Amino acid sequence: MSIYLLPKTLCAALERLMNRYWWGQKGADNSIHWLAWDRMCAPKKYGGLGFKRLHEFNVALLGKQGWQLLTNPDSLLAQVFKARYYPTTTFYGAVMGGNPSYVWRSIMAGQELVRTGYRRRIGNGRTTKVWSHPWLPDAHDPYVGLNHQSLNHELLVADLIENDTKKWNDGLINQLFAPRDVVLIKQLPINADYEDMWFWERDIRGCYSVKDGYRRLVEQNTPTSVVWGML
Repeated sequence: MSIYLLPKTLCAALERLMNRYWWGQKGADNSIHWLAWDRMCAPKKYGGLGFKRLHEFNVALLGKQGWQLLTNPDSLLAQVFKARYYPTTTFYGAVMGGNPSYVWRSIMAGQELVRTGYRRRIGNGRTTKVWSHPWLPDAHDPYVGLNHQSLNHELLVADLIENDTKKWNDGLINQLFAPRDVVLIKQLPINADYEDMWFWERDIRGCYSVKDGYRRLVEQNTPTSVVWGML
């Protein structure tokens, strides 16, 4: 499950086996299932039993592989995939491509999950794209707003920093960005001695974890009616 994306039908069949085993079986007769499987898989804080949804857990495991490709591009595995599927970009901008292997299809299944939580930590700003990378200190919307008519799509965060003072270019920032973005940008510290890097927003170490990835997927896919039914 950490390498391949299992078919949803297989995950559903395994969950049915888990469900039957939990409630027991006497001879050929099944026991009464006193709680629906969806509610059994709800987090314990919502009154569920915390069983794993196998498809979501599978995707969370695959997200770990994508995170490694993104944050450790010098590894042998990352270099092989980059040469084959995204030679001119990073895993951030990778696409499925033509005739992909099943392993690559599986890893790409976790890309959207990784995108929900990765952020850019600004150092010298030389590898962070202003308009397409999530780098603002806002948990809900880390992207700058596209409100300027003459955009330079290759503009880097380093272009917003004055070379001599190593501080934000206030005049340029006020000219390019909306007031909300201006306030957020000026909150960011600049450390020109370090490279920009990726970090995971909900982890104190800044590292992706399968636990948090799975939690995100469950929060996204748990129906509101199920949550309220637990309260």
